[in-house]
Amino acid sequence: MTLDISIKPDTINIYNAVSGGPRILRSGKVSVECKKEGQREGFDTEKHPRTAVGYSRDKRFLVMAVVDGRQPGYSRGMDLYELAGLMLEFGCYEALNLDGGGSSTLVICNKIVNHPSDPTGPRPVANALLVISTAPGSI
Repeated sequence: MTLDISIKPDTINIYNAVSGGPRILRSGKVSVECKKEGQREGFDTEKHPRTAVGYSRDKRFLVMAVVDGRQPGYSRGMDLYELAGLMLEFGCYEALNLDGGGSSTLVICNKIVNHPSDPTGPRPVANALLVISTAPGSI
């Protein structure tokens, strides 16, 4: 068996990529694109833990957000429209929903700073979106 995967056009020099979906902000407006991206019915209106990434109009600021959920009395989660509104409040012009649910974990300086929803704690996942400072004296 041979598996051949490519990105078209293959003439673009892509050196980093992030997968997620659906898009939740387009050109500074809420644009939850579940149908367009083939998400299942109801995914946009269900409340879950969520993770999103976006950037400002001038592309100077990257915004990453994690929302806890599935924890009665603590956090109910958000639907994708609420998440899009949050990203707008944070100054995003474009934003994308990433993996959510038990995978929604935010680590800062080797410490988990949110409350992942799985009863067993943070879910092991194969990938992460990292922001690493190389500035002298950074934490």
